Amino acid sequence: MDKQNPLPSASNLFGQSVKWYVSHFPIIFGVTIIPIILSIVGIYINTASASPSLVAGVAAFIFFFITVIAGFLSELGLLAVVAGGSSSVGNAYRKGLPLFWPFIWVSFLVGLTALGGFVLLIIPGIIIGIFLGQSIYVLFTEDRRGISALVKSWHYVKGRAGSVFWRSLFLGIIVLLISLGISFLVGGSALLSQIKNISHPTAIQPAVSKLSQIINTAINQIILIPLGIIYGYLLFSALRATKTEPLDEDREHKLKKKIIIFMIIGIIGFILIPVLLVAWLWAVPHGPSLVPTTLNSLR
Repeated sequence: MDKQNPLPSASNLFGQSVKWYVSHFPIIFGVTIIPIILSIVGIYINTASASPSLVAGVAAFIFFFITVIAGFLSELGLLAVVAGGSSSVGNAYRKGLPLFWPFIWVSFLVGLTALGGFVLLIIPGIIIGIFLGQSIYVLFTEDRRGISALVKSWHYVKGRAGSVFWRSLFLGIIVLLISLGISFLVGGSALLSQIKNISHPTAIQPAVSKLSQIINTAINQIILIPLGIIYGYLLFSALRATKTEPLDEDREHKLKKKIIIFMIIGIIGFILIPVLLVAWLWAVPHGPSLVPTTLNSLR
């Protein structure tokens, strides 16, 4: 039987995350500054013209794509700093870049497996997401790729899913409160108007100022995302350090088989859900006319 050692409390993990963030702020700033600058430029591009030309629209889309890629590479760099021990900005990007496609693949497999759970019911999907939430850290720290990363994540979380869920929820609540607080400080009147008009979707919504967008973007990129990665890594480290049951070959095979089953269900759902949605959209306008037609055919 696997005797589970206690994990650090959620508040303790968050306190450690803040200390780690403060002590490594220079390198975190260096890794995140490029996507921040690109995002700010993108905000000005989006508000520069109310009716852009086709060329301007294509250029804006290309710039948006570059910004997304830069943000993604920055996240890989942050993971390399936090989980890989990189000590410089250049080293962080050099370590993170080779894991670009493995990261994409592991993330895709996690999403597909969780989809298999959501197809069955919402709760199984959430549970599977909790079990597989450590897969990216497994990739960066143990170089396990593909399904192997998912299996190891499941192994670490097994028996402690409730504890992991609570600690993840705690971080989510903290991030939400910080985001709401910043939003009220930099754009309180606009935010309050949007909340009041929730029940009136046709009402004209007040525009969010560029300053508010810039501040929110900067806070997300330079504080909230790095803190989330640090917190997640510290939780992963605690799970790995306190896991006493070894992952033998037989256990690994059983977990892999279970994950593959959920993947297959996810693939079926990925194909079936759009088909059912299209069928439903077609049936709604045709529904009333189908009833008499069907009755006439039975006469």
